[in-house]
Amino acid sequence: MANIKTFNLLTNYNTELMEGQQYNMTLLGILKDVINTYNKTGEMIPIKADFLAERSIPDNIAEEGT
Repeated sequence: MANIKTFNLLTNYNTELMEGQQYNMTLLGILKDVINTYNKTGEMIPIKADFLAERSIPDNIAEEGT
């Protein structure tokens, strides 16, 4: 999840981390290098990422029961 949130820093989309998580600064540096390379040629298309997480049935029942 932290890698997806790091990726989204580039577009300021869905970037809030959960407690204890940290952005992957190595990944961010690599992404910025890629952007700098491809922005010069006009080949870069900005995108953002999302994810879904499934919960187990017992977890969901416990959550809805409270």
